[in-house]
Amino acid sequence: QIIAGTMETRVNALRMSVQLDAGDVFLSTPVTLQGSAGDIWGMLVNVVRSQVERIICQRPMPIPQVGDAVTLRRRQPDDNDIRGTLSHGDPVDVFRFVQMLDGPGYFGAHLDVGSFRITFTRASLQPDGSILCDARIVGGKA
Repeated sequence: QIIAGTMETRVNALRMSVQLDAGDVFLSTPVTLQGSAGDIWGMLVNVVRSQVERIICQRPMPIPQVGDAVTLRRRQPDDNDIRGTLSHGDPVDVFRFVQMLDGPGYFGAHLDVGSFRITFTRASLQPDGSILCDARIVGGKA
């Protein structure tokens, strides 16, 4: 969703069903997709905790889901090479790419140059359209 430019989405508490993500909806909470992946995951933990408390204490009635299902493919480490995003020529796309991969447990957006791997974190989009970020360079020949 971040790569597609979505800045807000929802966290839904669903009734378990045979099909994945197909159960009735107990709660739906809007959330922002601003910040690093780590920031977003931290915020999501708080939203889910609040939803669990509300379900236990208030026992909301679930309602059937409506609309078409959206399925996103799980990214693999090889998907994190920034080269393809750079070829689009849009700094916002590059910023979103680094942003969505910048979290604990993620492999991070990277660029392989010779025997070096450059990994990008903490990206911020500047007013002039440039991107400021940290780069970690690992590898090299001894």
